Amino acid sequence: MVIYKTGVCVLSWHHCCKLQAARRIDNVYGAGVETKVDNEELKAVVEADPSQTASELAAGCDVSDKTVLFRLNKIGKVKKLQSWVPHELSAANRQTRVDCSVTLLNWSNNEGILNRIIIFDKKWIPITIADCNS
Repeated sequence: MVIYKTGVCVLSWHHCCKLQAARRIDNVYGAGVETKVDNEELKAVVEADPSQTASELAAGCDVSDKTVLFRLNKIGKVKKLQSWVPHELSAANRQTRVDCSVTLLNWSNNEGILNRIIIFDKKWIPITIADCNS
């Protein structure tokens, strides 16, 4: 089956994947496709008026909302309280992430994975590895 859409001929899903793979250059999707949106231009527009919505930005750039959201994410902007701001973690958020990671690493190193495996015998009574060793 051949489908013609906006001048592109898609033969099947398999061929579509091949076409998309052909557009990938240096493992970056869309690197060979020209875009209408320049990241620096978009960053300047957002910094001039950070209260604009993605739809307003998309209409100004003549691209889809998805493209604008992808580009804003790529330049590190997120929407907070109706305004585009740089994505940054607070010191408390960073410390919480570090504390959780350290706790999980210590737990794994101290107890070991084999002691946390639960074994069931024929009567379906839970027995841990530590119980089997004694």
